[in-house]
Amino acid sequence: MKRDDLAYAADVLLYARRVQAHVAGYKFEDLTTNAMLQDAMMRCFEVMGEATKRLSPEFCAGHSEVNWRAWLVSRCVGARL
Repeated sequence: MKRDDLAYAADVLLYARRVQAHVAGYKFEDLTTNAMLQDAMMRCFEVMGEATKRLSPEFCAGHSEVNWRAWLVSRCVGARL
């Protein structure tokens, strides 16, 4: 069964919240030295990027307040780090 746009958008929101939970209580310096935290965050960004990639053009146009391209680019950049 094909997933719909709302399911992919829900994935983006879920994994954005996971990033928030992962970094809660950490200082920036901690984020730069904690490999496990970096890996967890990168996985979340990958999932968000993949979900964004699967959104229909119509859905993205209907929600132009979101910079969808930035999500796609951040996923590609993160995959190369």
